[in-house]
Amino acid sequence: MINFELLKDKNEQYANAYELYKNDPYLFIRALKALFFCLIIFIRRNKYETISI
Repeated sequence: MINFELLKDKNEQYANAYELYKNDPYLFIRALKALFFCLIIFIRRNKYETISI
């Protein structure tokens, strides 16, 4: 059974975040910088491990 209230709440959270970033582009750029910084740290910590498929 699908919990539609939970889905509605999640969609509302995404809509609020979208409005926030749309109204303040600098905040969006700062979020991208933070994400990029976390990605660099993750790559540096795991650069000696190999990925096997």
